[in-house]
Amino acid sequence: MNRLDIDWTYLRLASRVLAEYILLPEIYRSLTPVKGNGGAGGLSQLAIGNILLSLRRLQAISLSDSEQAELTGLCKQIEQVRDRWLGNWKRKARHERSDRQNFWQTYLTELAADKKQYSRSYPLQARLRAIIHLLDEEIGTAVIGEDKVLEQQDSLLRSISSPGPFVWEVELVDGFPENNFWFLYRAFE
Repeated sequence: MNRLDIDWTYLRLASRVLAEYILLPEIYRSLTPVKGNGGAGGLSQLAIGNILLSLRRLQAISLSDSEQAELTGLCKQIEQVRDRWLGNWKRKARHERSDRQNFWQTYLTELAADKKQYSRSYPLQARLRAIIHLLDEEIGTAVIGEDKVLEQQDSLLRSISSPGPFVWEVELVDGFPENNFWFLYRAFE
């Protein structure tokens, strides 16, 4: 199962339980594991950021008419839950953003300490930074102070990497333009 198939499966499962999840206090909720995922990428966890990333990835690719219709339906379901419980949605998104930023900091610290070892997992780990970006778009603003921390993290990443090719599947490049998602266009020497 390729990563885009995993995104489809994830969104189908997430849309079924989203209304229940949005009313729960936890930020992450276990979701039926996606076959072939092997835990990679965190897509067995229901979370706002994972939903936003899977939507963005699928919106980036060329779809058949039936796939586009299904994606439009999934988007509508998700938007209805979001709009109905917007306060809960944004609260979860803000908490998740803080968590993702902490995870990203841990990875960057490891990467800076041993680029050779940790740069191999960069394409997978970069999803944390992409989710932070998408959550910022969703909530409109970071918690005061977190934006400064993110600037420091971005400076560190720039100092230990150089501009490079897109790190994910080439068919996704149009959905993640370099001017907004520069961190997905990095190389490590």
